[in-house]
Order: sequence, then C-alpha cells, then structure tokens
Amino acid sequence: MDKIFAYMQTYGLPILVIAVCVIAFIGLLKFFKVFNKIESKDVKKCIYYALDVILAFGGAAIYFATFHIDFAEFVGYAFAQLGVTTTLYSIYEHFGIRKLFHFVGGLIIEHIKKNPESQFAKSVKKIGLDKALEDIQAQIAERDTKAAEEAKKAAEAQQQPTAPIQ
Repeated sequence: MDKIFAYMQTYGLPILVIAVCVIAFIGLLKFFKVFNKIESKDVKKCIYYALDVILAFGGAAIYFATFHIDFAEFVGYAFAQLGVTTTLYSIYEHFGIRKLFHFVGGLIIEHIKKNPESQFAKSVKKIGLDKALEDIQAQIAERDTKAAEEAKKAAEAQQQPTAPIQ
C-alpha cells in the first residue's frame, strides 16, 4: 500500500495532466469532424480507444524522455496513464461534466452578447474564443436536433402495427 501511495505522490499530477491533454486532443479531433465519415458508432469508439492507448503510451514516453526518467517503469506508468485517461473520460461523459462545460460556454456567449464592450468580451473576441464557442453551441444544437429526430423515428417505427401472419 505504501508503494502505491508513493507512486501516486510521484506521478499523480503528471498522469492527470497528460490524461486531460489526451481527452482534449481527441475532443479537438471530434470538433473538427475528423471522424464524421465513419458511420458506425462502435467503430468510432474503437478508434477513440485506440487513440487513447497510443496517446497514453506516447504521452508517457514524452514525459519520461523530457524529465530523464529511467524507462524501467515506463510500461506500468503508461498503463496507469491509460487507466486514468479512460476513467476521466468516462466521468466527463457520464456524470454531467460535459453538460457543465456546455452550460459554462453558453453563459460566456450570453455575457459577450449582453456586454460586448466589457474587457472580458474584448479579450475573448481578440483570441477568437467567441466564434469557437458559438460554433460549439451550434453543433450541440444540431446534434441534439438529430438525436431527437432519430428518437422520434424509432418511436414511430415501434408503434406501427404489423399485419398478422396468415
């Protein structure tokens, strides 16, 4: 138990930072619609997980090389990195953190629209964050509309009567 605690003290923050970077990178790929031509959700999930594995091992290698750490612990560190990345993404996806980010983005957009001359709005516009947030909000609305339409079609398909077999 002491070894696990010492390991977490030594590598906990770097693992967390790399995990957040991996999740953000995959999120950027999704935002720029890199995976949109792939129609199967299952195939997309496999690709996302493969990217998690590749980026976890790559991030671990970069971390070990940058800080001149002996590569004897590399495999264990990389698997720990993969576990933390997978767990953090699951928490982000399933416990409402994604919705929280979207909500905060909506608040920022509303603030900019209501107070376009504020220092905050000027700073956000200067770096282009306002346009990016608006694009994200539009994509979320489009995705939600598509999901609602698909759910409606599925419900209608289930309710259609079937002719008895004679």
